[in-house]
Amino acid sequence: MGEAPGSNCGKRATLRIANPGQSIFIKMIKAIIFDVGGVIVDTKELFEKLTDIFKPKNKKHFWTLLNKKLMPLCRDEISNEEFWNEMAIATKINPSRIPKDFWTKYSKKFLSVNQDVLEIARELKTSYKIGIISNSISAQVDLNKKLRIYNYFDEVVLS
Repeated sequence: MGEAPGSNCGKRATLRIANPGQSIFIKMIKAIIFDVGGVIVDTKELFEKLTDIFKPKNKKHFWTLLNKKLMPLCRDEISNEEFWNEMAIATKINPSRIPKDFWTKYSKKFLSVNQDVLEIARELKTSYKIGIISNSISAQVDLNKKLRIYNYFDEVVLS
């Protein structure tokens, strides 16, 4: 029934060259780009908390709706309050069920940094430029800064 974004994070990350003949292509690579949510940061538990609050009948539809509604929040076009009000209306739940400080309160508790991916980034940085391109909300950006996630990367582009 639909998986939460970031649900692949529990798997151990490995870096290997499948075929030594591919090394010529690897020499052509100038930079390696990472995403944050679901790659560097495991978001599965945070999004499971959302399903506890919203109790969607159709999780796949819920994730699609959530992603659609998150885009204006990521671009700072709407406030957190507007986002939660839109989600409450779209899912027909009482807005009082949604903690207004959800992102700050639960991000610290339910997000975890995938240290294996950061180790791969450290290894890659010795030979390549590494960067982040990711959509994110301001509360998450602030937490990632506190966790010093961005410090591992040469460039960080957030939208």
